Amino acid sequence: MNDPHTREAVTNLVPLPHIKEQINQFLTEQEAIKKYFECCLERGFRTKQESMARVSYDSEHCFKP
Repeated sequence: MNDPHTREAVTNLVPLPHIKEQINQFLTEQEAIKKYFECCLERGFRTKQESMARVSYDSEHCFKP
């Protein structure tokens, strides 16, 4: 990711170490955020805000290969 501050913010959303490693494999912070929100929306969350509210609960599912 290009911006270390943004990267830190994204990885702090999903505190599990193996998920952080997967986030770090994305080329940009935008791709990591897009991946997370696409997954959460696919899982039935209606909005990004609703996804954010559940990030700690569902982050593991969103970054499984």
